[in-house]
Amino acid sequence: MTNSTQSLATGESMAGNPLRVLKIANAFLETQIVYVAIHLDIIELVSDGIDTVEAIATRVDANPDGLGRLLRGLAWLELLEEQITAGTRHYRVTPLGMLIRRGQPLRDVIEGNGHWGYRAVADLLHAVKTGEPVYEVIFGATFFEYQNRDSVSSRNFNAIMSALTKETISDVLAAYDFAQSKLVVDLGGNTGTMLLGLLTAHPHLQGVVFDRPVLEEAAIESIHKAGQDDRCRFQPGDFFKQVIPAGADCYILSQILHDWTDDDCIRILEEIRLALPDNGRLLIVEQLLPERVDGQSAAVVMDLYMLVTTGGRERTEGQYRQLLEAAGFDLAQTYLRPDSPRAVLEAVPSAS
Repeated sequence: MTNSTQSLATGESMAGNPLRVLKIANAFLETQIVYVAIHLDIIELVSDGIDTVEAIATRVDANPDGLGRLLRGLAWLELLEEQITAGTRHYRVTPLGMLIRRGQPLRDVIEGNGHWGYRAVADLLHAVKTGEPVYEVIFGATFFEYQNRDSVSSRNFNAIMSALTKETISDVLAAYDFAQSKLVVDLGGNTGTMLLGLLTAHPHLQGVVFDRPVLEEAAIESIHKAGQDDRCRFQPGDFFKQVIPAGADCYILSQILHDWTDDDCIRILEEIRLALPDNGRLLIVEQLLPERVDGQSAAVVMDLYMLVTTGGRERTEGQYRQLLEAAGFDLAQTYLRPDSPRAVLEAVPSAS
């Protein structure tokens, strides 16, 4: 037997495992199983002891047969565990299922993926053939225009960004020493999660959150809840319509540049360069595309997601270097933590 036909160690064809291909092709259904479970609050109900098909169907106004199939799908995904007692199926939440209860950060991500993200990715073919995002085709608006006008999607997107940003704060704190900084501006800072984390860690800092006007109320509320009204403020604006806040010695772009085309990124960076003093710093937080796909980098998949949603892209370190140089910056250092998927790029005004 040649090694091109079968591996004795795995019992799988070395030419490929068709079951794995089938699982990949069926992943769309898994996305919707989990999304529907969250939409119907299945995990919460089961956690509260409402654990039979009939009882859950009554609470969520669903067809018992259809709901029963959904519950078995959740058991197959190991989010629920199925038990049969005296001919009645009962369910309980597994440790894996607990990760999508209310208040868990994954819940918002899955809800967004299952709703607007799912609809966008379904038109990946259009994006691949045209090179254009599909949001205007599906929703009649660009990604951010849609977030501005649809309150449900906006709340979900903001919750996702807040959850992702909480994971990012430690990356920035580990990468950069803010001892010499006085005023930090977080550009596209959403409701202030990043900046409030930095201010907590560095009591000497002052901060400005710059983002879309639709976020102003939520951001001011976050700042007030954190007790930072005297050190932090929100300034509404748009990268392409208003002048960004001047006078800071450190600007942050966290998971922002991947939303935009190269030309738009250069416009944003040029505006920052105009506002930044010669001794200032720009910190960019992004996932980095590998030079060669190795099956480990989530940035490769996110790159496709940006194609269909905003028209932006993930980039390699070299590509970010080129953008920075085109806008009057030099890439001083790149910080990569072994336990984080994100990199922090420190840029300084070009000496030339």
